[in-house]
Amino acid sequence: WEQEGDDWVLVSYNRAAKALTGNRVDGLIGKRASQLYADSPEVLEAFKACRERKNIRQENLHYRLRSSGEERLFHADYVFIPDRYVLVTTEDVTEKTRADTALRDSLREKEMLLSEVHHRVKNNLQVLASLISLQKNLVTDDASKRQLENLGLRVRAMGLLHTKLYRSNDLARVDMQEYLSAIAEQV
Repeated sequence: WEQEGDDWVLVSYNRAAKALTGNRVDGLIGKRASQLYADSPEVLEAFKACRERKNIRQENLHYRLRSSGEERLFHADYVFIPDRYVLVTTEDVTEKTRADTALRDSLREKEMLLSEVHHRVKNNLQVLASLISLQKNLVTDDASKRQLENLGLRVRAMGLLHTKLYRSNDLARVDMQEYLSAIAEQV
């Protein structure tokens, strides 16, 4: 692109631009940016900012490709070449952006499922501890009461470990001192 007054004129392009526009770029040589991007003021602003700052300006811009009518997302670098040129390189990042969005959506779904599993495990361990406690109150044999009490403590210890793991940033590690202190408080 070559500066002409306050506007820019397309003076050259490469094969990728030709393929991207469906071979329609030939007729664009000599056209002004203000004509080609009349409906994209952010593109015109990028040219202006690049000229004023005389440096590289990076943008993520949405373009509607006129050849197909399809909405695509491009990452564009505007490089000022003294004294009157701007080199624009673009990369189609549409598929990458779609994949990133799908990945974020999938992660959000997995986090919701993990939260649901955590609550179910926690509830099941609580029910188990309650059943053990009820059974302990029904038996009269001291040895059986001790065994049921030990079993109840083990279930609560598992519940505590499960909660510590769920709340931890690192599921592979648990602060054992903190864990053992919490178990000691319950006993």
